[in-house]
Amino acid sequence: MNDCWFDDNNWESALTWDTMYLQGDFPVSDFEYQNSLWETWVLRIQEGHKAEEEKLKELYYQLKPENHEEDSEEAVEINHLMADGHTDMAILTNSMYAALAVSLWSKMENFFKRMINVCFIGQKKKESILKSVTDFCAESSSNPVNKSELKRCIKLLRALQTAYKFLEIKSFFKNEMGIDLEVLPEYKTVDAIRILNNSYKHSNGYYKPEIDKSHTQIDPTLLAHWSVQCDQEIDYSKLPIKELVIACGKYNQKLIDEIRSKLKSLSQSSSSGT
Repeated sequence: MNDCWFDDNNWESALTWDTMYLQGDFPVSDFEYQNSLWETWVLRIQEGHKAEEEKLKELYYQLKPENHEEDSEEAVEINHLMADGHTDMAILTNSMYAALAVSLWSKMENFFKRMINVCFIGQKKKESILKSVTDFCAESSSNPVNKSELKRCIKLLRALQTAYKFLEIKSFFKNEMGIDLEVLPEYKTVDAIRILNNSYKHSNGYYKPEIDKSHTQIDPTLLAHWSVQCDQEIDYSKLPIKELVIACGKYNQKLIDEIRSKLKSLSQSSSSGT
């Protein structure tokens, strides 16, 4: 983030910059969603799907299966050809909508990474953590480091550098900032987007929750709303993309507010010497 105009040692300027930067990625209302990148791509997918439908209709008209006997080889071949065309079209359209879900979660991961960096700036932890690791590696007798503390420091550095495992992300905010990500508004939807992403990338587009692992399960009310069923292929084209995007925007806005409040309190405590 050192390529930005803000002071990299000032959490307020970093947070202000990130808030501005993220507005385009995460609209928080119907009005902001209009003409957003997300709406633009949804419209492109819909237009592409409609264009393919028109091509298939034109092809069907040209082949004129009604001119052949119903059970003739020609008629059967035409019907197979049309069925394959519709199947290919549906698969392609579904993959495009799935790509939107994957992209949305990717942007969420980037958002979390940016917020973790802001927290590090606000808590002034980067320097102290790096010093602890350096001291331990150098086996400095003048600056002894507890091994458990070293492990904690390395974990924090990993959270800053990667921020791709949601369990680690949630652990960081809860343990280091006192912010429970699971109680923020729209959490269930945000977590569901993560699972939709994983389902497409790791389970061939099938929703396969594990009974004993809650982090693999989408909230039942969302499953019903999205027509997603256990151990079945997900129809990503039925997902309400606008709802998902706006839910992420509202969630991120609340997290930003929580971070700002926590870091302001920390700054005030430091200034007063308490």
